[in-house]
Amino acid sequence: MKAYIYESVWTQELEDAIESSPTKPLIMEMFHKFGLKAYARFVYDEYGGNKLDNAFMMTLDGFPYCRVDVSEVSKLDADGNEVFIPQYSYRSAFYTKARSSSNGDNKTLSSIKLSSLMKTLEKNNAVPTSMEELTDKTAINGIIAQIRNKQAVRETRKNPYDVNPDHIQEALASILAGDNTAMSHDTLNHCKFILDKWQRVDQDNKTYQENMNSILGNEMHILYTDKADGIVVGKVKLELNADKDRVRSIDVVEPFRRYLDIHDYENFADIGGLLTMFKVHLEGLDRSRIIKDYFYCKDDYLPDLNIASYYTDGQSYDGGIWLCLPN
Repeated sequence: MKAYIYESVWTQELEDAIESSPTKPLIMEMFHKFGLKAYARFVYDEYGGNKLDNAFMMTLDGFPYCRVDVSEVSKLDADGNEVFIPQYSYRSAFYTKARSSSNGDNKTLSSIKLSSLMKTLEKNNAVPTSMEELTDKTAINGIIAQIRNKQAVRETRKNPYDVNPDHIQEALASILAGDNTAMSHDTLNHCKFILDKWQRVDQDNKTYQENMNSILGNEMHILYTDKADGIVVGKVKLELNADKDRVRSIDVVEPFRRYLDIHDYENFADIGGLLTMFKVHLEGLDRSRIIKDYFYCKDDYLPDLNIASYYTDGQSYDGGIWLCLPN
């Protein structure tokens, strides 16, 4: 097996495709300079229309870091004849050029010289170096949102617009004057109503915080899959913000890795039973939306199983489905 192929998803077909492709020199350079390895062919462009004969996906840990390919571009030679020369291209959904001629071009860097492209990638820090950079926390926040939406709480924030300014002005004047009897009946009732409501918010917020800490406060497995073969599995510990509705940081406890067969994951026994129950749950749903047995194309959270999913749609290679399995 070649060193520049991601070992856990190696197939002879993939190796043969790379060995016979003009993209091989670019793949080798990406491996030597950034440590990225090829793990899949990418047959169609991001819009699902144009066929790509020499495009490959590359990764460090199984997530889709970038797409590399070689295409032919035409130019005129010294005699004015049209000739075709190779153009090396790099595309990452997690890199955006400061200036570009179109939206479709702002994530792609290309050059007819391989050495120039590699220098540009390095100069612009265009190559992600970790899973945390890849997700930009978007998928994890999406998972948190699904869990939050299923919590049995009414409100977790006090709304200042609940307050009637006139009633509060009268109440403040009475308090400062040391004469609560000067407060009108309507103002007193309004203050009691707001106090009761905001005390309920305090209790709801306490319940919500306890629920979110119980669900997301420990280490958890994250699974990811996309259009390429295999499933990415790893384990993380999340640090949430004070409101427990967004992630502040992601600590990778168990490194992520892509497996052609999820059963090859060395700790599959830790998640196998839960995944089996989830698979049974999916059998009653739309089969056309089920991917690789354990993934369903929908944002959701199942409290009974304690499984959350987040679906990033689209033709792009970075579109996929995330599963969160809190312990």
